[in-house]
Amino acid sequence: MDVKPVRVAAISSGKGGVGKTSFSINLAEALSRAGNRVLLMDADFNLANVHLMLGQTPDKTIADVMSGRCSISDTLLPGPASVRVVPGVRGRGLADIGCNSLLSLIQSVDELVGEIDILLLDTAGGFQERDMRLMAAASDVMVMLTPDKVTIADTAEYIRTLRQQYGVQHFNIVTNMVRGQRESSQLMQALQSQVGFDYDLILRHVGTLPYDTAVRKASDSARTWLQTDPDSKVCRGIQAIADAMNQQMRAYYPRGGMTFFFESHILAGGC
Repeated sequence: MDVKPVRVAAISSGKGGVGKTSFSINLAEALSRAGNRVLLMDADFNLANVHLMLGQTPDKTIADVMSGRCSISDTLLPGPASVRVVPGVRGRGLADIGCNSLLSLIQSVDELVGEIDILLLDTAGGFQERDMRLMAAASDVMVMLTPDKVTIADTAEYIRTLRQQYGVQHFNIVTNMVRGQRESSQLMQALQSQVGFDYDLILRHVGTLPYDTAVRKASDSARTWLQTDPDSKVCRGIQAIADAMNQQMRAYYPRGGMTFFFESHILAGGC
């Protein structure tokens, strides 16, 4: 029996503090509400925050999976709107994770093929080798961008590194904490200017999340944006991004399951 390919979207940023994890959780919920079976994996191997933002305390984490103490199914936590969550760890327990451990985690995810439609990876961001390889292995590379000069500069360098060293050509950019479409457009122009205009590098603006007090309200109550204020501007933004993902047809979905897809990228660089 043919298994429907899983769409793998990795969410990252050139620096911290841009709202990446909050976006990941709320995008997962919006995609699930649209009828997708969504798995959200906290792939920040140093400072996992997904379970904290959801007000949960996991019994088992990805560290247990990689050590062989349990299967990935044993770690699953219930998220909003039927999303399933693979919790990460905090501290230095996985700070020095190697290629073999990363591959072990990837192989364990393959047991869920046939049960999920979309895998969202909330990555650590930044320039560590393991995180860059996870980004390069995804079918969708999503990068968060906020309106400050340091973030723009760091994001531009992050994109150039993924393009030059890991062969990533397509980047889906989400502008966050902006005060209107004009600021969002200016932000994209500033990023494009710093990245450059290589013919084979595509920066696609997939959506805007406006500055909204609903974000703070949701964070303070360990609830999602859609649970807190579904009519807010930020909720309209996240719904639009989820709708665009549902409508977008990718010609380069992985074949042969997630393990094959990820391994071919992770091992390509001799990790």
